Amino acid sequence: MSATLPLAGVAQRLALAGAQALAAFDQAQRGLDLGAVLDAPRVCTPEGIATSRETLAALTTLMHQHREVFAAFLTGGTRQLLEAGADLPPDERSHFTQGLQAAVERQLAEQATFWAGRERWIDAATRALDLAALHDGELRLVDGSLVVDDSEVLDRLCACVVEMDAVRAEELALMQARAARVAAGLTRLADPAAG
Repeated sequence: MSATLPLAGVAQRLALAGAQALAAFDQAQRGLDLGAVLDAPRVCTPEGIATSRETLAALTTLMHQHREVFAAFLTGGTRQLLEAGADLPPDERSHFTQGLQAAVERQLAEQATFWAGRERWIDAATRALDLAALHDGELRLVDGSLVVDDSEVLDRLCACVVEMDAVRAEELALMQARAARVAAGLTRLADPAAG
């Protein structure tokens, strides 16, 4: 029983730290104003396209930083949990270790899915910007709306936006599922009888 309390404390502390790291990443992403990357005023001018490319470069850098933080967090957190669970009776420790391994594998799979989605989003945005640059002068603003002379170009731009929207929807679903799982885990840690 004495090992359970420190283990629960470590798990709660790690869950909180993970949530804070995720919130910091999300805040940094919001600071990039990703929703403006393909705004009509941006895709109609070389300057706007350059600004959007800079935003995508900053997002790529942020992704690399997030990967490093995640790797360090997962490695360090797993080590701390294993150390905290070392005093458990052998049968409980075995069950705990198996559960921890499953949780780590799930986290790795979720992060790989998230990163692959972000890379798809960046790729779709890059393709749209490349298309806009290639058709410079054919995309213009009329009364605040984007007008594209060539319907094929418009269809290709729309396909990029549809892909970006699909990635965002997948990310939201992943984050909601993760938040629900973390909340349920924290509830179980706070009140073991609840779970």
